[in-house]
Amino acid sequence: MNKPIIIIMFCMLVLSSCKNNRKQPTTAVQTPKALTEDYDISSFKRGKDNLVINLYDELLDKDSSLMKLKKNYNALINSEFDSLDMFNAYNRNNAGYYIDANDMASGIDDSLIKMRIKQVLAESQSRYDTTIVNRHNALIKEIERKKAKLSDLYTVFRIERTLQMMESYQKKNLPSAKPLEGYSQKIDEVIYQLNKEAKKKK
Repeated sequence: MNKPIIIIMFCMLVLSSCKNNRKQPTTAVQTPKALTEDYDISSFKRGKDNLVINLYDELLDKDSSLMKLKKNYNALINSEFDSLDMFNAYNRNNAGYYIDANDMASGIDDSLIKMRIKQVLAESQSRYDTTIVNRHNALIKEIERKKAKLSDLYTVFRIERTLQMMESYQKKNLPSAKPLEGYSQKIDEVIYQLNKEAKKKK
């Protein structure tokens, strides 16, 4: 087949496809901003960006109740550290006392007196661990369990709310299939021409 003819046909195919692409309808007015920009899908996998969070942030700007919910959620998570810091400081003081007291008791020369005071310290520390430390540790574990559930629920909530936006986007912004159909048809035409020219040599 004459190579110039093939080249001309290919160029016409590409130009026609580009022309059809320019005729695409403009993006719907209500399309979320996060869906009108050029996002690198691979960046989502690397954690550089998150379309769910971007879409949800747009909802926050429009819905004061969602913004209030976010503030309450963040405040609740951050306040945990204040509560833990208070108990940790309290526990460090108690633990430090028993360490120092036992060190001092170890320096007592009289073995009977040393044994008696060490027994007193051991019983006191045991009561502290049983009535206070163990109770607080159990409470902390319960809090961690509830925090994990809260985080899961908040994640599901954000996904469900943004999923509504995506499904609306899918319905309102679906591009016409005509450009692709036209492009497919032109490929068929070139294939036909190639086969036709190939048969001429036989």
